[in-house]
Amino acid sequence: RPLEISTGGNGVTITTAHHIFSLCETNGQWSIASAKAAEDEEPFNYEQLLAEIADPNYETVELGGESYEYRIRLQANWLTEQLKPETTNPEAISSDSEETEAPATATEDAVFFELKTPDGELIIQQLYTVSELRSAGLGASLGEPSIVGAIAAGADLWFAATASQGEGNSGFASLIQYSSQTQELTVERPESLQGDQLTSLAITGSAEGDSDQPLTLWIGTQRSGEGNPYFPADGLVSYQPSDNKLTTHTTTNSPLVGAIPHRLAVEEDTLWVATGDGLCQVDWQTAESPDGWSCWRFTA
Repeated sequence: RPLEISTGGNGVTITTAHHIFSLCETNGQWSIASAKAAEDEEPFNYEQLLAEIADPNYETVELGGESYEYRIRLQANWLTEQLKPETTNPEAISSDSEETEAPATATEDAVFFELKTPDGELIIQQLYTVSELRSAGLGASLGEPSIVGAIAAGADLWFAATASQGEGNSGFASLIQYSSQTQELTVERPESLQGDQLTSLAITGSAEGDSDQPLTLWIGTQRSGEGNPYFPADGLVSYQPSDNKLTTHTTTNSPLVGAIPHRLAVEEDTLWVATGDGLCQVDWQTAESPDGWSCWRFTA
């Protein structure tokens, strides 16, 4: 299962838990090396895990040479009950949050997305509540949310949000757009992606109209359940927000190697798709044609 993918230097490198696979595009040769052994892990701390879910660290993404901070967090009664007061970060209940947040009711568990702009403004958007999840038939409780991709495209930022699944936990697959021109957040939840987990995000094309290729979000998908964290879903998905056009590329309707695209990367006209079974190099402008794909399969 790929953990990281990087491009540049006339090649692409995929890092897994035990190996590093590198392809040199100049000569078409692969090299395989052992990954650095993981350092001794600290003993599992359940209370610390809960605190990190309730008050996760902010991450950073650049847009127009400026830094934006973002995070996604779960607000749940069971978290509040189990956390000791001293483990809760005061910033999580700051006056800023009280003024900006569109809060759930006192008894309603909910997921929130937060964005800090370069001028210090804190924008908080409620993404969904547990009652909305149940009404949609997607689960009984809210899974731990996460952001699997944050990318600048033109004057906008795009975020892909997902949630853990299993034992009744789940969440909505959400695509979040921030416009630096209007300073507004919008949330899209393509219907056919609901029930899926998102694994990675890449973006091609343009939303400004100066390209014959419309802005396209490339999304890796999977599902998970109790006892098995990796089930196939819709494979590689291309989504065009301008007209809500959504296309799936799977092992049955495309040359895709491996049912779950874990990591995606874009380099000029190439979309790299890394799965647990191998790697595909896709000409994203002709991705719907099998001729636009070149794939390698990894075997023991």
